[in-house]
Amino acid sequence: MRPVLCCCLLVCLLCAAPAAAADDGFARKPAPREFHGLVFGAEIAPLNLTPVPGQKDTFFRKDEDLTLGQGKLVSVAYYARKGKLAGVGLAVKGEANIFLVQDALIQAFGPGVQRGPHYGWVWPDFSLVLTLGLGFFSRLALAVFERSVGRALKNPRRPRCREQRKILAPRPRGF
Repeated sequence: MRPVLCCCLLVCLLCAAPAAAADDGFARKPAPREFHGLVFGAEIAPLNLTPVPGQKDTFFRKDEDLTLGQGKLVSVAYYARKGKLAGVGLAVKGEANIFLVQDALIQAFGPGVQRGPHYGWVWPDFSLVLTLGLGFFSRLALAVFERSVGRALKNPRRPRCREQRKILAPRPRGF
């Protein structure tokens, strides 16, 4: 009887471990390496980007493809940190476009995590957050891709910014 009980217990533990690990807050697919052909972490100078007047370390492309999947983008901004491409901000307008952009992101990175108006993905050295209903515009969304320049987090389980803390915050029971 004891060997049967031990085997059952062992099988239960082996089945429960992947399920527990599946909800650690980190995305299952690899983090983005590039956006529209520009590689995160690349030197900004040779990328042929135009500086945004009055905005430090913020750039745009004059020939930007204003689509993501089937969704249409209003604008795309590239952000530099320490002279390297560290982030991309996308403005999306209209419920249909927001849905299509979110769908393209889910197709690329798997299901994200919803926290209030934020829908996002977190990796140890990268985050992607889609914020819905900004300001007075309930039909405007902003997606921000952000790469950590330098080393990955020393402790990948610890969120490094307020947005990640919101995304990784434990869910209340019953959700």
